[in-house]
Amino acid sequence: MRILIFGTGSGLGDLLSVLPPEVQVIGLLDNNPSRHGTIIYGKPVYAPQRIGDLEFDRIVVSPRDGSAIRNQLVTMGVQRERILVFYSTYDANLRKQVNEDTDAINRDLGIGMHPLSLCTMQMWPVADLDMKSTEDDYCRIMAIRLASQRILARNTPGAIAELGVYKGELAATLNRLFPERTLYLFDTFEGFSENDLADGEEKKHSVASVGDFQDTDVDLVMARMARPENVIIRKGYFPRTADGLEETFALVSLDVDLYKPIVAGLRYFWPRLSPGGNIFIHDHNNRRYKGVKVAVEEFVDATGAPLVQLPDFAGTAVLSK
Repeated sequence: MRILIFGTGSGLGDLLSVLPPEVQVIGLLDNNPSRHGTIIYGKPVYAPQRIGDLEFDRIVVSPRDGSAIRNQLVTMGVQRERILVFYSTYDANLRKQVNEDTDAINRDLGIGMHPLSLCTMQMWPVADLDMKSTEDDYCRIMAIRLASQRILARNTPGAIAELGVYKGELAATLNRLFPERTLYLFDTFEGFSENDLADGEEKKHSVASVGDFQDTDVDLVMARMARPENVIIRKGYFPRTADGLEETFALVSLDVDLYKPIVAGLRYFWPRLSPGGNIFIHDHNNRRYKGVKVAVEEFVDATGAPLVQLPDFAGTAVLSK
């Protein structure tokens, strides 16, 4: 593949750092006349008008405001499909486009939703992009992926666990991230339990009903697993389903939405978490299930466990040893 790169600013360096060796950069383009004829990163810089003299397969646009340059190239006769825009960071025009409806809702309905934004790591290329769940919740899944890489690199001991499995999307990711480790999956697989709702305590925090999220089963979850031989299902009401389990843990996901099971999960897993391990608690800033945050904050206040919050969908709290 022979490419031209449009732009000689910081985005150029970012792009060059991730290009595979088989991609040949034949030159750079820039609208700044003072850079024409110079050499940057060992590549000659041409005026855009020189495009017709050059043989290339693609033009990659490296500045953040890539849409304007792409339009410039199209008006110069370059086929749109030959132009690739490299979004090294989040550009203001893209933010405006993405948030047009959010801005209108905030303005017209007075809701005050936070604007959507990208949470990406373009400078962190990975060979295996088979992480479909990242399409919906990039920040959360990639934070877990980074944690998994550190755990494996440091050989932090312990199994992996998830309390609150539902249909197993995250569990399948954990199974792939830790292909050699035991993955314990704790869930009723029957939705919210009456044990957590019967006394009415949860009504102080959220609106929930017995059986919510019951549209799942063990077979559905297991069908997602790349390494099913490493998965142990603990079906039933937690923490009874952990009785007799002698195990330490390197990474745990708590995604049970309600106050009581979050309390039970933190009390059980924190003492069993290996140094260097992490507990990810989903829905920490979810307005629908406010009991999660109450439970986490009470636990942190009581134990002094360090807390970091992630700005992902519904919010995640991370406790680390």
